[in-house]
Amino acid sequence: MAAKDKLSRGVRIWVDDAAIGTARDLSGDLVPDSLTGLGFNADLIDMTGESEAVENGMGGRKKNNIKCKFHANDTASTGASTVLHGIEGLSSITLTVQIGSAGAAPVAGDLEWEGEYTCLSATLSQDGGRLTHDCEFAPYGATAPAWGTMS
Repeated sequence: MAAKDKLSRGVRIWVDDAAIGTARDLSGDLVPDSLTGLGFNADLIDMTGESEAVENGMGGRKKNNIKCKFHANDTASTGASTVLHGIEGLSSITLTVQIGSAGAAPVAGDLEWEGEYTCLSATLSQDGGRLTHDCEFAPYGATAPAWGTMS
């Protein structure tokens, strides 16, 4: 596997639906290059003393909010509009992002990000003449989302 061969067209994103908690592949409705937030970031806690020449700090709690856009698609069971309808505010929605090599579909050994999330928003808006769902997911529960590889 090449080291620098991850392309956005090789991304697959799975989101639990509200009806029965089944993971649905929404990759076909994912707006290209709209997925952000995989991994963690932390706020800076300022620990600078008055006599220090430079600002000192340490990292606060890690955060991981995932944002993405999906095309409005009301196909029964599998369309983004159908899957996202009613999951806003629900806890324990499993979100999985798989990243294939060289833009191909992910296979065993490829990168995977997975965790339990709360859907903060899945609002419908106009974007360049098309309707899209603007989504934001925040981690839920005591276990942090994590990187792994597909098995």
